[in-house]
Amino acid sequence: HSSTHASASTHSQDYQGTITISTESKEEGRSTLKRTSYWLAEMQPSAADITRKRALNQIIPDRPPSPMTGEPLRRKDLISMELQRDEGNLCVCSVTGKTITSQGVILLTKTGQVMLKESYEKLVKPTMTCPKTGKKVKQSHVLELQRGKTGFSASGASAVQAKKYRPTIT
Repeated sequence: HSSTHASASTHSQDYQGTITISTESKEEGRSTLKRTSYWLAEMQPSAADITRKRALNQIIPDRPPSPMTGEPLRRKDLISMELQRDEGNLCVCSVTGKTITSQGVILLTKTGQVMLKESYEKLVKPTMTCPKTGKKVKQSHVLELQRGKTGFSASGASAVQAKKYRPTIT
């Protein structure tokens, strides 16, 4: 009996030595679990948490930044445009009245007129005079606007080239 009693007392001493008491509260445990177990659905951040975090990190600028330089925009950096629209509210060339879709477009910064590039080439470039206002323009007043894109693969492209795919069998 004595050998059984000794092993039982040794076992009880080992058990008492491994007891640990957690000092963190349930909330602290949950936040630790949230940080480390991001894949659990109940541990995902709520929309309010995300909005609050974004609001704290976001500084609202006095003026919007320039897309080119990132510096705050100034009034003198902006260019006034006179966009003309048809009855369907689509933008049209101020000279010909053709609907502007994905063609090349030119803005005369001095007059604010928006026209198709082909109209500019035929009517403005030879005389460097705005056909709508009659004002003389310089080459520095001519600004080519970025083309619009469509869902077609060839939008804005001058030519489409197709190649036949011939896989090699090795």
